[in-house]
Amino acid sequence: MQVGVVGCGNWGAKHVRVLSSLPQVRQVVAIEPNPRRLDGVISSFPHAQAFQDLESALPHVSALVIATPPPTHYELASTALRHGKHVLVEKPMTQSTHEAVRLLNEARRFNCVLMTGHTLLFNPAVDKLRSHLSDGNLGQIRSVHAAQFSLERFSAHGADAVWDFAPHSISVFNHLIGCLPTSVSASNAHSSEQTESVQVELRYGEIGASGFIHISRGGTKKIRTFTVIGSEKSVVYDDLAANPLQMYRQASIHDLEMGIKHEPEFAFSKLEYAEPLVEELRHFLATIKDRSAPRSSGRDGMITVAIIEAIDRSRKDKRERDIFYPLDLHSEIFPIVDIKDCTVPRKQQ
Repeated sequence: MQVGVVGCGNWGAKHVRVLSSLPQVRQVVAIEPNPRRLDGVISSFPHAQAFQDLESALPHVSALVIATPPPTHYELASTALRHGKHVLVEKPMTQSTHEAVRLLNEARRFNCVLMTGHTLLFNPAVDKLRSHLSDGNLGQIRSVHAAQFSLERFSAHGADAVWDFAPHSISVFNHLIGCLPTSVSASNAHSSEQTESVQVELRYGEIGASGFIHISRGGTKKIRTFTVIGSEKSVVYDDLAANPLQMYRQASIHDLEMGIKHEPEFAFSKLEYAEPLVEELRHFLATIKDRSAPRSSGRDGMITVAIIEAIDRSRKDKRERDIFYPLDLHSEIFPIVDIKDCTVPRKQQ
C-alpha cells in the first residue's frame, strides 16, 4: 500500500517514521510545501517519495494522513476523499460540525475509510482501564477526570488550548463511558499572554455521571492524567509515572488532587509497551484492508467537534449549554443541518 503524509512538521514527521517501519506500507509519500522541511524529512527517510502539493501526489497514493494545521483539514481531506483515497485526519478532524458532516458523507459516497487521529485510544493503559470498567471492578462510574498541563505557551498552529488538547480527553471519556455527554459547562480559569487555563464539566445524562477536564498551557509542570472514580474503587492513569496505572479503594478525587496519601490497592507495573501512534496506524491500515469500523472513526471525530463547539458556546455565554449532534447518530447519511435542527441525547426512561 502507498500511504502519503500531508504536512511534515513535528507530528507529520512521526507519521512518516512509523509508516516507513510498517511492512504493510510499500511506499511512503511525504507531502510538504516547505522545501526545507521536506528536505529534512527525506534526508531522514530517503526511501520516501517527496511532493510539495497534494494534487501532484494523489496518483501515487491509496491512503493519506492529514497532519497539517486544523484550518486546512477539511479542504485537504475533502480533496482526498473525492479522489477515492482513504483518509486519517489528525485531531480535531475539522473546525466545525458542518465540515465534519460533509466529510462523513463524502467518505460514504466514495466508499473510503475516514478515521480521526485520537491517538490515546490506542494506548495500552486506556485499554486496560476500559477492561476494568467493563468487568465492573470499579462499580458504577461516578465521574471521570482529566488533567492536561503543557509547558508550551503557544500552539504551533495558533489554536487555543481547548481545540488543541480537549480532543484527547473527550475521546477517552466517550470511549470509557460508552455514551455521549448531553450538556457542558466551561470557563476560562485563567488567561493571559503567558498562560491559558480552561475548566470543563461534561454531563453524561444517560448514566448520571460527569467528566471533568482541566487544561492548562504555559505552566511550570507537564501533567497528563486520567482518573476514574467508581462507587467501589478508583483508577488513576498518569502518563508520566513509572507505574502509570494504579487502582485505589474508595479514594476520592479530592483526596488524590490534594495529595492526601492513599496506598494503591494495585499497581499495573507490567503493562506491555506499545507506541500508540504505531498501533493507530496499524489499525488504520487494517480497516482499509478489512473494511472494518475504525476505533476512532470519522463519526467519532464529528462528535468530538460538536462537543468542542458546545464548550466554546459555554465559555462565551458563561452558562451550561446543551450539546447538539446531527439528527441521527446511527444514520449512514448525515443531513447538512443548522444547529436548531440538531438533537441533544436524553436519558432514556
